[in-house]
Amino acid sequence: MTSPLDLIFSWQAILCATACVGITQLAKTSIDVAIGAEKRKRSRALSLFVLPMMPIWIGATYALLVPMAPDVLTQHLDAHEIDGWQRWLSLAAWGGACGQFSTYVYERVERTLKTGVGRA
Repeated sequence: MTSPLDLIFSWQAILCATACVGITQLAKTSIDVAIGAEKRKRSRALSLFVLPMMPIWIGATYALLVPMAPDVLTQHLDAHEIDGWQRWLSLAAWGGACGQFSTYVYERVERTLKTGVGRA
């Protein structure tokens, strides 16, 4: 039995979220190398718009390019005969949600690693 939570807690969503974090961190590091971390931090456009939105756009692009959407999503789209731009929009929305979720997961994992929870 499937539920709507399968959209965000499936292995496909975790893979998409991981790709979003990885590509965003690569872009952030590339910007730091190119212009310097301090200059990036002082840039309002980069700090408040570009970098925070990047995982969402990467997730949407990922969902459109990589044919690995969760079964519950593809079954719903097929059952309602959703094709064309509506199908693309549905996939992009799912990918964008995974991208938004990826930032939360990354921050939680980073915080856990810094505090050393679970170390013997």
